[in-house]
Amino acid sequence: MAHIPDVNAKDYRAWYGLGQAYELLDMPMYAIEYYNQATALRFVYNVACDDLAKAQDHMIVECGQR
Repeated sequence: MAHIPDVNAKDYRAWYGLGQAYELLDMPMYAIEYYNQATALRFVYNVACDDLAKAQDHMIVECGQR
């Protein structure tokens, strides 16, 4: 996992934002890690749960194409 500034490690929004950034960079392995962190802190955050599922689906498709 990349180094993250120690601002507030318990803020699910920061983890979610990192997941979005890595998804835009087409790096789903990192996106999944950060979405997992966001959902672990606040599982009821439905947007993060949905994006986590999409990133995992992307990884499955990507692995199947290789």
